[in-house]
Amino acid sequence: MAVTEHKGLMGRVKPIKIKRGNAVTTWGNAARRQTELKPLIGRLSDKLQAAKGSYVEL
Repeated sequence: MAVTEHKGLMGRVKPIKIKRGNAVTTWGNAARRQTELKPLIGRLSDKLQAAKGSYVEL
């Protein structure tokens, strides 16, 4: 009986492990993309500040 219960539990654990792996991968992809976007956002912010300065001078 214990072997059957063990197999049943392992059958339920496997999909959870797969979902966890997918979540970890998704989290890693999002973190990497955020890191890639930070410099771009900084450059755009600098350009916006320069454009605001030009507008004020007009």
